Amino acid sequence: MFFFNKILKSQNIIYGNYINNFNLIKLGMTKKEVITLFGKPLLNNINNKNIWFYIYRKECKRGLLIIQRILIIKFNKNIVIDFMIR
Repeated sequence: MFFFNKILKSQNIIYGNYINNFNLIKLGMTKKEVITLFGKPLLNNINNKNIWFYIYRKECKRGLLIIQRILIIKFNKNIVIDFMIR
């Protein structure tokens, strides 16, 4: 039982979309192709439906940030015109 409790306490907490293949995004892709690669975006811009946000955040149990990646994609007429990885 003690060993099992140690494992639970050491687990990390993951939020958002797990994305490890950012290099697959290309200009000219359609929204459907982006969803096929990364799934649905975690956030949409309320004022502009053509900006999508994919956020991946991994924290340790104590709330310390381990990894954070943000992918922002801009579309024009259903086509990727710009993207940024932070």
